[in-house]
Amino acid sequence: MNKQRLIEGGIFIALGLITIMLSMQYTYMDKFTPGPGLFPFWLGVILAFLGAVMFLSGFRTATPSVRKVGLPRLRSLLPFAILVLLVATMSLLGALISIAIFTMILVRTVHRKTSWLGTISTGLLLSVACYVLFERLLGVPLPKGFLGI
Repeated sequence: MNKQRLIEGGIFIALGLITIMLSMQYTYMDKFTPGPGLFPFWLGVILAFLGAVMFLSGFRTATPSVRKVGLPRLRSLLPFAILVLLVATMSLLGALISIAIFTMILVRTVHRKTSWLGTISTGLLLSVACYVLFERLLGVPLPKGFLGI
């Protein structure tokens, strides 16, 4: 039995379920178009499913040495923690601001060698791309924050 795999699988299941619960704040469908809750809901389902696969595989694999487990494994959970924070703050800050901020955080923590200009431009470009894709092309309204953005 691989205890580390069981713990990681449990964390992924929990993050997936939290993402699903937070996505319920938004509409799944707006008339005949996808709503703002569709993507985070299915992302949470996939995350929980993969966590369950990881959890179950922990019963079949050998236990790794203690030295190989630690900070690198915890660092692999960072994108999912950032995703949960993104969904949690979307109603307060608005989708576009949340996407920009959390993309910058993700780029800065995962790719430490990226310049600040690259980090900021990536966050802003992704936020603009989400606006164009969802608001303009698909007609799906994104959550607005306290600034109305």
